[in-house]
Amino acid sequence: MKRKIVDEFPKIRVVLRTDKKSVSNGVEKCLLNFFIAFGGDTIKKPTGRSIEPVFWDKKCKKIRNVSA
Repeated sequence: MKRKIVDEFPKIRVVLRTDKKSVSNGVEKCLLNFFIAFGGDTIKKPTGRSIEPVFWDKKCKKIRNVSA
């Protein structure tokens, strides 16, 4: 039986691009990208946001909860 695409949910990952770094006011930041997989295809969508690598949780693949 063939699966219907309607029954599928997209898989979304957020990836920290450590190969694309920018320096602003002496602070190094990395870009964030979405990778969306659906129906056998994967697309990359940039978020337009960047963060410092120290605020990225590699294990959970999300931004760390930082108290001010």
